[in-house]
Amino acid sequence: MNQNELLRVEELHISLQMDKGSLPVVNGISFGLKKGQILALVGESGCGKSVTSLSLMRLLGKGLEISGGQILFRHPESGDVTDIAALGSNDKAMRKLRGDQIAMIFQEPMSSFSPLHTIGEQIMEVVRLHRKVSKLDARKRAIELLDKVGIADPAQAVDRYPHEFSGGQRQRAMIARALACDPSVLVADEPTTALDVTIQAQILKLLKDLQQEMGMAIIFITHDLGLVAQMADEVAIMYMGNVVEHGATRAIFKQPQHPYTKRLLQAIPRLGVIQDKLQSIEGSVPNLFERPVGCAFNTRCTEQQRDACQQRLPALRAIEPLGLVAQQGTAAVVSNDVGVVNSSDVIHSVACHLIHTEAVA
Repeated sequence: MNQNELLRVEELHISLQMDKGSLPVVNGISFGLKKGQILALVGESGCGKSVTSLSLMRLLGKGLEISGGQILFRHPESGDVTDIAALGSNDKAMRKLRGDQIAMIFQEPMSSFSPLHTIGEQIMEVVRLHRKVSKLDARKRAIELLDKVGIADPAQAVDRYPHEFSGGQRQRAMIARALACDPSVLVADEPTTALDVTIQAQILKLLKDLQQEMGMAIIFITHDLGLVAQMADEVAIMYMGNVVEHGATRAIFKQPQHPYTKRLLQAIPRLGVIQDKLQSIEGSVPNLFERPVGCAFNTRCTEQQRDACQQRLPALRAIEPLGLVAQQGTAAVVSNDVGVVNSSDVIHSVACHLIHTEAVA
């Protein structure tokens, strides 16, 4: 774990436990998160991005468990490092972290808030759980947070129930609850799902403004690369439980390397471009019970040219920046020991046999 990292996920494996054995859901992914950074985990439904985010909070659903790897969190004040993966969901150390140092915005706020308690009570509960404050001070904090996230008349809103809020207001209230204890890391799991485009833009701007104001790091979970361009400093593209490409946002958008990343970008509608139909990726994501041998994308990839694509799962490895090294076709020549590869100090890595030519020679 680097000294400047708040969070380091290392070779994380998550499995679904069944009567007939275990089914891999997340397969050895790794990434780091620095203070003030926004990292996007991107992929289609079922790729493992939401499961990964829940594992950071130790909130995995029934049957899901961390089967390998580490989730290392560095406490900002003391510098001590805790392996979250080694903690139980109800361990005292985990309960102390969850909602305090690491907080989460869930996909659907209506199902995440209790309908029986006011929004204010639910924010106050988080404050009082982690801070030794009076009920009155907790209420003041709740009003302050509702005001911070842009809810009108927060002194009145604090006593309203979730069903009395609009969808956009509920999402703002969800953000307020997540910020109750000034977390170091905020996990935002599809925070604009089911919101119209206007409200979506407002929520994204709010998150960006709060991140810059508070200096917290954000893990932004989404299936929409268009949102990533607005929000993230760094991107990890996931497919069937694997990270297939990882790099600075600018590098991913300007020089995508993995065939899956290329197709995702091609599928984004563009103003001023006339098309008979929208671009799409052929086929569908395979069933986890029928995972392909070799590269998981080989059932949909139009570029596969080598036997290795059907035989071995490619490792995520660093590449040299395009334009600075010799090239073979459109693929960058591999460097196994590459240093800083772009101005944002993020190594561009890809898991593809077509890129790492010597791996299949």
